[in-house]
Amino acid sequence: MSEHLFRTNRLHTLYEALVHHASSPQVAFITLLEEGLAAFDMKLGIISQIVDNRYTLLAVSPSLEGLSPGMTFDLQDTYCQLVVKKGHIISVLNAGKHPDLKTHPVYRQMRLESYISAPLWVRGEIWGTINFSSTEIRTEDFTDDDRDFIGLMAKGLGSLLEVRILTGEKENIISDLRRNNDILEKIFDNSGIGMALVAPTGQWKRVNSSLVRMLGYSESYLLSIDFQKITHPEDLTTDLQLLQALSAGDIPGYQLEKRYLTASGKYIWILLSVSLVWEDNGEVKYYIAQIQDMDERKAMEEALRTQKEELRKANTALQKMASEDSLTEIANRRMLWPGLKVKHQLTEDALALSHWPLPTLISSNPIMTSMAIPKEM
Repeated sequence: MSEHLFRTNRLHTLYEALVHHASSPQVAFITLLEEGLAAFDMKLGIISQIVDNRYTLLAVSPSLEGLSPGMTFDLQDTYCQLVVKKGHIISVLNAGKHPDLKTHPVYRQMRLESYISAPLWVRGEIWGTINFSSTEIRTEDFTDDDRDFIGLMAKGLGSLLEVRILTGEKENIISDLRRNNDILEKIFDNSGIGMALVAPTGQWKRVNSSLVRMLGYSESYLLSIDFQKITHPEDLTTDLQLLQALSAGDIPGYQLEKRYLTASGKYIWILLSVSLVWEDNGEVKYYIAQIQDMDERKAMEEALRTQKEELRKANTALQKMASEDSLTEIANRRMLWPGLKVKHQLTEDALALSHWPLPTLISSNPIMTSMAIPKEM
């Protein structure tokens, strides 16, 4: 067989094992091990995973008593510790003469003489190994083609494992999303306040039962219109301005007290809270609206304002009644008394002053002193 054909057959075998059996890793593992045993003329093939210095068998070919998938060993008790330590392909022809392996537990127990192994790299770290060994001493060194072939096997396995890991992670994410979505669905549907998803145009995309009850429309009717149609004309401009600012990214969300037209033809006050969800391309995907019925609160506030105004008017009337005659509207004694009291005090002061001698009166007052008439006069 020519060298070119030999290499082509090896690559074809590798392709078949990795592509045609990608959906079943265990089948791909065994296929690769069998092809490697034939290519390297070895007796035992193993694919392993290494986690925290623990060496776990994932696939073993051929099946041997005492070695089966799932078994775990300390990494230091395997030849693969050298592969992990060096981080590249290792090949040994005669372990009995190898300085690191001749006293190794594996050599003492299994007498594995020849060995070739490559690390499985996944996401930049050694995930495990693929290795082939034999109890026979190898008389010919492993060729560059042998090392290239086991290197390609390791890369192919690493890619296959990474795809499987990514697939598993994706399935976990999808499962989590479904679970979270179920939770959000329940929150949305069972919320005590009105909730809705609204398209960028204002069209209702989804409404919950609380909003349907609040407004009195059927769900199908609400989904056929936009929020603009039932918003009070006096509130619409402010709502649209805030929505535009939200869509432009100027504000993270907004709240607004506004009025909605109900199915009965009556406007009710609601408290609207709005946020949004973006598309991957930066466009608005939809708005999230939370709608609380505050019509009763508004009615109570209006009643309270009316009551305060009535009390103010009543107090004004009482004050008027207390200070004026109800028939003539002329100020009564209560209003006259402060003025009379002032006049009475002024009269008493004047009388007291009238008993003072003029010179004493002038001298006791600086202002009058400055105005005093000269003696000559």
